[in-house]
Amino acid sequence: MILFIHGFPELWYTWRHQILYLASQGYRAVAPDLRGYGDTTGAPTDDPTKFTTLHVVGDLVALINTLVAPGEDKVFVVGHDWGAYIAWDLCLYRPDKVRALVNMSVPFNPRNPEIKPVDRLRAAYGDDYYIVRFQEVGEIEGEFAVWGTERVLNDSFTYHKPDPLLLPKGIGFGNSLDAPISLPSWLSKEDLAYYTSKYEKTGFTGALNYYRALNTNWELTVPWSKAQVKVPVKFIVGDLDQTYHTMGVKEYIEKGGFKKDVPLLEDVIILQGVGHFLQEEKPDEINKHIHQFFKHLRTTEACMMIYNYGRKHRETEKKEPANLMEGIQHKTVNANGLNIHIAEKGEGPLVLLLHGFPELWYSWRHQILYLADHGYRAVAPDLRGYGDTTGAPVNDHTKFTVYHLVGDLIGLLDAITSDQGEKVFVVGHDWGAYVAWNLCLFRPDRVKALVSLSVPFIPWNPNGDMVQLLRAAFGEDHYIVRFQEPGDIEAELASIDTKTVVKKFLTFRNPEPFYFPKGKGFQYSPNDATVTLPTWLSEEDVEYFATRIDKSGITGAVNYYRALPLNWELTSAWQGAKVMVPSKFVTGDLDLVYHMPGMKDYIDNGGFQTDVPLLEEVVVIEGAAHFINQEKPNEINKHIVKHHNNVERVPTTIRYGLACTIRLSIHIAEKGEGPLVLLVYGFPELWYTWRHQILYLADHGYRAMAPDLRGYDDTTGAPVNDHTKFTIHHLVGDLIGLLDVITDKDEKVPDRVKALVNLSVSFLPWNPNGDMVETLRAAYGEDHYVSRFQEPEKMEAKFSKMSTQTIVKRFLTIRDPTRNNIPKDKGHDLSRNAPVTLPPWLSEEDAEYFASQLDKTGFSGGLNYYRALHLNWELNSAWRGAKVQVPTKFLIGDLDLNYHMTGMKEYIHDCGFLKDVPLLEEVVVMEDAAHFINQEKPDEINNHIFSVSAEILILHS
Repeated sequence: MILFIHGFPELWYTWRHQILYLASQGYRAVAPDLRGYGDTTGAPTDDPTKFTTLHVVGDLVALINTLVAPGEDKVFVVGHDWGAYIAWDLCLYRPDKVRALVNMSVPFNPRNPEIKPVDRLRAAYGDDYYIVRFQEVGEIEGEFAVWGTERVLNDSFTYHKPDPLLLPKGIGFGNSLDAPISLPSWLSKEDLAYYTSKYEKTGFTGALNYYRALNTNWELTVPWSKAQVKVPVKFIVGDLDQTYHTMGVKEYIEKGGFKKDVPLLEDVIILQGVGHFLQEEKPDEINKHIHQFFKHLRTTEACMMIYNYGRKHRETEKKEPANLMEGIQHKTVNANGLNIHIAEKGEGPLVLLLHGFPELWYSWRHQILYLADHGYRAVAPDLRGYGDTTGAPVNDHTKFTVYHLVGDLIGLLDAITSDQGEKVFVVGHDWGAYVAWNLCLFRPDRVKALVSLSVPFIPWNPNGDMVQLLRAAFGEDHYIVRFQEPGDIEAELASIDTKTVVKKFLTFRNPEPFYFPKGKGFQYSPNDATVTLPTWLSEEDVEYFATRIDKSGITGAVNYYRALPLNWELTSAWQGAKVMVPSKFVTGDLDLVYHMPGMKDYIDNGGFQTDVPLLEEVVVIEGAAHFINQEKPNEINKHIVKHHNNVERVPTTIRYGLACTIRLSIHIAEKGEGPLVLLVYGFPELWYTWRHQILYLADHGYRAMAPDLRGYDDTTGAPVNDHTKFTIHHLVGDLIGLLDVITDKDEKVPDRVKALVNLSVSFLPWNPNGDMVETLRAAYGEDHYVSRFQEPEKMEAKFSKMSTQTIVKRFLTIRDPTRNNIPKDKGHDLSRNAPVTLPPWLSEEDAEYFASQLDKTGFSGGLNYYRALHLNWELNSAWRGAKVQVPTKFLIGDLDLNYHMTGMKEYIHDCGFLKDVPLLEEVVVMEDAAHFINQEKPDEINNHIFSVSAEILILHS
């Protein structure tokens, strides 16, 4: 499917030539009339604030979701003029929806933090510039009515000058209203009549509203400051297009700025003698450019998370009379129009702590001290509208959307980090968690990992905004519903002592809905009732919260709730989006959020994991309520550090992402540029087994990539309950699909491997005497591990009675080449939880990483490889006698149990191996090395791999 997005003053009709041509080339071409245009109805044209790019991209995402075939998530996109502007934002907000983009006329326009776009254009070209003239509602519509619809359209389409388009009041395009209509060859009278008939029906207001929302777009898109477009792009413009000659555009396109902001920009085409409406003026050329660009792209796609970098803002020290807690520093950071107060302590990786309602930085007092003592730099801001952070217009709740809040954080991170675009750990609670999830959704390139407390990810709900849903479920007295009317709840809370308000909120432990009936105050505790403080909350703590609320008021905090309907309206573009950041979620079993309708089911039964594929753990703490970071600081501190250690253990310079093939979402880890080296692991391993090789090969001029295989770790989509879907044909198909996604050349399957280095397992030719399971059973009996792995669920049940970390340690540390049995119901080393002494090449942290991932996925996926061995034999008879015709090097340890299998040494050393693999260049048997040789002897393995001179190496353990 190709989605065509038109501009001004166009309609779907502007793509008439492209629709016919591309349909004839095997594409499904779809061209909508955008919001406010043509035959599309329902948009409130009297309100320009409903025409932001967030609204329009939301329309397009909903359209894509409606039209794409089952299992197809992405579409090709083509945009022109305003359609190009919107297409850039579609790629920026939802790259998971766009396969590739051809944009015309309007290049990517990065957000300028210094000046609003309309103000910038007014300063450059004056009040007569057409975009400036379009700002006043009703004014230009009145002039258009005098000129006539046909004249306006004719003069717009035939404007063929590179000069700025000026529309002086009362003069318009400068053509006499009595002058005859003169059309170019590419625009017929019938074409103009079609456009005219539609605009006479709708008027121009809807279309003009796109220009009127420009400054609103600028305000709401702060979260994407300095963000890059990560979609394959081709850009086309005419050399007479006035957009091409707008201030700075030529230099931006030609001198590297465009390529920097759009790193996957593959081609820029400048058509000579062509104006603005190039797809109508030069349809044949445009058709070919579109078709050629899309043709070479595969039917599969890459959903890569690649990261971009930002820049510094100004940071100033705030003079505090005294620190509130020993060693905690207080500063004011100027960012996004605010003076953001932060509390911080420590040195090391930055952890950003985001508070909720009715809290402050102070909610994180325990975490700041603990994290600083454990090698982190802990930073906790007072969020917009809270505490000592100033500059937010608290009388306008529309300035408290999630875009403003995430924009504040991006500005703050740019100000307090030394490296451009540094990624940080984030911890959020309550509203801080809500904002953190959206930070991860909008800017995953800035977040290393997330720990969310109390509030899980809340996906966009097509049934309505949260306030609507809560009102329907709980009525008008629910606290979030009560918070909606400006001034109402403020007046009611003002009648209660602030300390009492703080105490009643922070000590609420009832998991039932929280009600605040009008005129009655806190339903579960009369306003004048004494509150007994728990041990974790002191009078001094309450005093601190209360003094800050007395100073700032509570309106800023309540505005977060009042912006919920607007958030819902503006975030429709993210319907169906997934959070692709390693995440951990912690809540209390008495937390009212955990007991909201449907929440437990969402968290416990797969919905949460589906929306957050990298969700590593959910922890429900018994006997804990909502303010869990204050109530259970020791437990929360340990959960934060443990999660961050898990992420930090993996080298931070390695990039992670998903490559979406036809059937799987394949998690990959990669680093480097150059010839591709594909690293494929064994059982019970993960991509992590190649950590040493990835770093070494990247440093030596290769692009090293290690996928998690079908059924393992964060690769999803495989039916683990059906081992027949784990044959060698499925597995090789996965790799071919992956190569199709990540490489440019359309190579045939036999040509996909340039050279091979294999570790541990030699080539195993098809055996006419029976499959491997039968052979091993005959040689070693029923207790051989491969035989034991055959029956579904049996070995899983055995493993479930043991510590996963113990299982991992015992497998990885096997060094006895004769120990290949797992006797049924007998004491064997594998089944004992006795401590394992780890060798120097395997740390406790390494074992914990393997175990944490296997705890999440289970062992069935890995065991299915063994269960498919018989089916492999059955399906592979066509390769009887076949030879491997690829240059090969083979390495094995002399203590590897595979090397000591019956007949293996003779096969390897007595020419059988060489006969079956004629291009076998070397066999290396490493002394005193066992099975997991790439981890045990990384330096030697790295050197052996590097010594194989080839463009592409595929390694298989």
